[in-house]
Amino acid sequence: LEEGEDLPLLKERQGQQLTQDAEGEPQYSFARRLLMVCWALWGELTISLVITGWPAFVPVLVGDGAFFETCTPNTTRPFGIAGVETCDEQLVQLSYMSIVGLGVQNSISPAAGFINDSWGPKVTTSCGAVLTFLGYLLLSFANSQSFNVYIFAWSLLAIGGQFSIICHKHLANLFPEQRELLITFMFALGQSSNGWLFVFQKIFFNTNLSFMNVTWIFLTFPLLMLGMVILQPRKPIISKRLVHKESFSAEFTSLRQILTSPQFLAGAAWIGVVATTTYFYIITLTENLNWLFPENPEIATDLAHVYSILFMFMPLLALPFTGGLLWKFGVYFALIFTGFLLGLNTILSLIPNYGVQVFNFMVFIVGRSSVWCIIGHYANVMFSSFFSRSLAVLICSAGVCMFTNLGWTVFTVEVLKGDFFGMIVGMGALSVVACWSFAFATYKWRNPSP
Repeated sequence: LEEGEDLPLLKERQGQQLTQDAEGEPQYSFARRLLMVCWALWGELTISLVITGWPAFVPVLVGDGAFFETCTPNTTRPFGIAGVETCDEQLVQLSYMSIVGLGVQNSISPAAGFINDSWGPKVTTSCGAVLTFLGYLLLSFANSQSFNVYIFAWSLLAIGGQFSIICHKHLANLFPEQRELLITFMFALGQSSNGWLFVFQKIFFNTNLSFMNVTWIFLTFPLLMLGMVILQPRKPIISKRLVHKESFSAEFTSLRQILTSPQFLAGAAWIGVVATTTYFYIITLTENLNWLFPENPEIATDLAHVYSILFMFMPLLALPFTGGLLWKFGVYFALIFTGFLLGLNTILSLIPNYGVQVFNFMVFIVGRSSVWCIIGHYANVMFSSFFSRSLAVLICSAGVCMFTNLGWTVFTVEVLKGDFFGMIVGMGALSVVACWSFAFATYKWRNPSP
């Protein structure tokens, strides 16, 4: 066919109003592309990483009496909320729920990536919305004594969120010139989605609505997400136009070649280590603060609230900081910056001062958000032809490693008797070494020795 005959055939085949870019790749009209990206950003903000708002959800579950039967009169203590008591056994049971959910969310990513590539974003979006709906529905009926489905329901929310993450990222290719910026923004909004559990907490404690009633309100999010099915294309958007100035020497022709390459293995090791250390901080934040302020549980509870508020907005700071570093200097410089933030978080976590901890939360949230911005960007520029699947497997490696937090949590509570000093220092040092080692590797791959 002649060049001028391609466009009508594309219109007929896809049933959309298309244009063509300089390389002949089909594109939707600007208005359609903008609508698709905006709806994807809404999905990231409401569904993708809701379960990472765990510190805000712990008071809700404790207040609702989940696993309180594991406590005895001799082990209970004030939780920091009027009339609410807890114990170490209850908090350990709840931490299992969080750890399994976070591990499942990341481990399921290869399956989500495969479905997205094989059956298309419409199917992936539908799966994410339905699973999230079922997760909230089961959670509303959960009871630790008669209908203990907390972990299962939380896992469904996690899987639904991961499908949402995978089905959105390819839409950044609709705007190739702003692709890295959009991917970074999607990851940042995803980190902010955990703020909805803080909203859940405020509704639960400040209204007469029951746990079940509040959960039903959140059923509207996955229902709205189903509207994205109409806008999603049948196949993932793939663009071969790499406009970012950063490039690497390696070239890959198959997914198998990627998965066995040192570039992929190094990325998987890095994200596995840093995801484990940062999520340990999140899932043990309540216990960590109680250790830091042993005589003032109210301060610990109040700081947990502050953390939840900051987590709604601070990830967006990763956009100008890490996004700017990625765009101007590349992966290696952003890794150095992130390692510095995680190291600073380690030092500040040992200082029992209210203002210091608030600042520490800001440092940690930007650093953790930067981790996911970097891995998304790295997969895009290093494995561009297999972006969705390579990113999914990288995220999976993080999920598998995060399951080790089951052991680390028990070790901290049972062996160290709740003393977090050694774990904070050890996890922090591991994060810094991992970031800076990976930075050195990416610099060498970007600038090979002559």
